[in-house]
Amino acid sequence: MEDMQKIEKMKKEGRITHEQAELLLHAVNESEQRKQEILEDIKALKTSRKNKVKGFMGLGLVLALVAISILLHLAVSQSPGRDVQKALKEFSQSAVYLEKQNYSQAIVAIEKGIQRAPRFFLGYTMLGVTYRLMHQIDPEQDFEALATEAFVKAETLRHQQDLQSRRKFTGVVFLVIFLVLIISAVCLLLVLLYNALVRREGDVSESWALVATYCQRKHDLIPLVMDVVKEFVGHERETFKAVSEARSQAGSAFQKAGAMAGEDAQKLGDINGAEEALNLAMGKVSALAEQYPDLKTNTNYLAMQHQLEETENQIAYARQQYNQKVKKFNTGLRAFPFNLLAAALGFGAKPYFAASE
Repeated sequence: MEDMQKIEKMKKEGRITHEQAELLLHAVNESEQRKQEILEDIKALKTSRKNKVKGFMGLGLVLALVAISILLHLAVSQSPGRDVQKALKEFSQSAVYLEKQNYSQAIVAIEKGIQRAPRFFLGYTMLGVTYRLMHQIDPEQDFEALATEAFVKAETLRHQQDLQSRRKFTGVVFLVIFLVLIISAVCLLLVLLYNALVRREGDVSESWALVATYCQRKHDLIPLVMDVVKEFVGHERETFKAVSEARSQAGSAFQKAGAMAGEDAQKLGDINGAEEALNLAMGKVSALAEQYPDLKTNTNYLAMQHQLEETENQIAYARQQYNQKVKKFNTGLRAFPFNLLAAALGFGAKPYFAASE
């Protein structure tokens, strides 16, 4: 908008013709269009990276959930051990003896089971039941006291096991909470680091888009300058041809590199070399203009030259900003823990755009 206002002002002051104003506006629109195309490509690159990170984070979350599930299974598994299984066989045998009212053999089987699993309350419960049955058959013997002692022991062990189960459950809950907090903290850290890298990479890409925008504007302005110069020095065909070829090569370098030239050092080097060749050719035009006083003082030439010089200054400033963003990004990639995340997600160092001599 600011550039358009400047062009309108120059047209009103008579410094440029209506046709030249239209061409300048076209150059501004073309450069803005290139900028939008580059920004769209940058947006597509960011979307691609986000999808890659979502897959990476999703895989990490699945693995974390699997790990938690395994821990939970191991923590709350209630399957009896081998000693308890052997004790249950003895208790089953004692039940057979009880059914046959063979209490002495039942007690022997129960005691064997208790020896195999002394902290399993079921054995003492069966022992108490057996002694009580024996007391009913022979009340003179003190089987009731033995039964009471066995029941007390069974109740004590059952209470201890319940308490242990509650502690175990509480420990599992705290373990799960701790793991969830750890996983959440790691995920949050990864997201923050990723966002920082993407933000810095976005700054680099947007800075490059600005460089490309001003270079496009420069390429569009050069033919306007040449048209004015040809009116005074039409015989310098070799110079004009050199400028035209250099401009064509510079435009071709941008076209081949595409919007993501800032990702490829070779492409960026080709662009830089083409721009240097174009600046050299335009330098010959400026030297040629010095030989023609009428051309040097021509209003149209001065207006076009002013626009070109202003664009060159904008390119220099944009290039400086781009290199600063690249330096910040590349420095960050080498720092821990960015270097680990960058390697995993494919972030690579960006090339610098060397200054033209």
